[in-house]
Amino acid sequence: MAATKKLSGATAIAAQAAISAMPPQIWLSPSHAAAYLGCLESRLAKMRKDGKGPRFFKAPGRGGAVSYQKADLDEWLAANP
Repeated sequence: MAATKKLSGATAIAAQAAISAMPPQIWLSPSHAAAYLGCLESRLAKMRKDGKGPRFFKAPGRGGAVSYQKADLDEWLAANP
C-alpha cells in the first residue's frame, strides 16, 4: 500500500479499530472501506477504476452502489503490505 495516501488522526484510528473487530462477512461502503485501509475514498475509487484495488461488488444498473466485503479487504491488505 505504499502508493496509498494514509489518513491520520484519532477518527481514522477509531474507524480502523471498530472495523477490525467486525466479522469478515460484513459488507462495507467505499467510505468505510477507505477508512479501514487507511486511504482516501478518492484513492480507493481510482484503484477500483484502474483494477488495482481490492475486490468489490457493484450493484447492477447505472450508478449501482459499490460495496466491499471485509474479508476481501483483509486479503488485499495481506497481499499489499
